[in-house]
Amino acid sequence: MKKLYVLLLGGALLTGCGAEETAQPKEEKPKVEEQAKIEKKPKKEEKKEKDIKISDDAFNFAKDVIGDYEQVSDSLVEVNGDKVTMVIVVGAATNEETTKSLADNFVRALASGVNMYGNVELQSPDKDSLGELWEHFDLQIGVGSGPDNFIAQGAKASTASKIKW
Repeated sequence: MKKLYVLLLGGALLTGCGAEETAQPKEEKPKVEEQAKIEKKPKKEEKKEKDIKISDDAFNFAKDVIGDYEQVSDSLVEVNGDKVTMVIVVGAATNEETTKSLADNFVRALASGVNMYGNVELQSPDKDSLGELWEHFDLQIGVGSGPDNFIAQGAKASTASKIKW
């Protein structure tokens, strides 16, 4: 079952990797007289706040995904209001690049889990985004071999597009 989740997550992460934009013909601009007749379109509505609940199923999905990596011995996800703290425990020999990659996968797995088991529909993670979940929550993530030995620590505000290490 875990392997199926990993395959589904991997497929979701790879979706759109080879997509290319097709050329669209340019629209002609209306003449000045016609522009005066065109009504102004209302501005797009501000993004409505969504009441997002991170379920136990979403937590378990993310923990199952990250637990399948041989370097990982334990993981934790904690939510306090609009702040999410994630921790991964790895072997002491794990290098910084690998820990950052594991952290990125863990963050994306939680966003995917919320999309699958959550109460609202959100944009899934892709190659350019950690997922819409992280537009609503601040993130702190740490990866290390123990409480006194963090190999990588990162944070992401809900307004940021990526994790700052």
